[in-house]
Amino acid sequence: MCGYHYLVKLDGTIEFGRPLDMVGAHCRGFNKHSVGIAYAGGIDEHKQSSNTMNEVQEDSIFFLIESLAIVFGDLRLLGHNDLTDLKSCPNFNVGEWWVDQQKNEIR
Repeated sequence: MCGYHYLVKLDGTIEFGRPLDMVGAHCRGFNKHSVGIAYAGGIDEHKQSSNTMNEVQEDSIFFLIESLAIVFGDLRLLGHNDLTDLKSCPNFNVGEWWVDQQKNEIR
C-alpha cells in the first residue's frame, strides 16, 4: 500500500493512496499527525534530485491543499526537506511555494 495519502501525477490527476483515517508512512516521526502528498517527478534528466513539478501539478496540489484546509482548518505545510537533513524532496521550499501560489490565485 502507498505510504502517501495522495499522489499527483504528471497530468495533474490526483490519485488516492492511503485513506485519510489511516496513519501514513511518508515521513518517519511525523506520520501520525500529517497528510502525505507526493508528486510524480523530482528527478531531472541527469537523475539528480530536482523540482520538476509542472504547472498542472501545481494547480492540482493547490486545489488539494485548499480542499484539505476546508476539512482540517489551518494547515502547516512542510516538505521532507523541512523535517530531516536526510531528504531534499520536494526540492523546493514548500512554505514559500504556498505563499507564491496564494498570491497567484488572485489572478
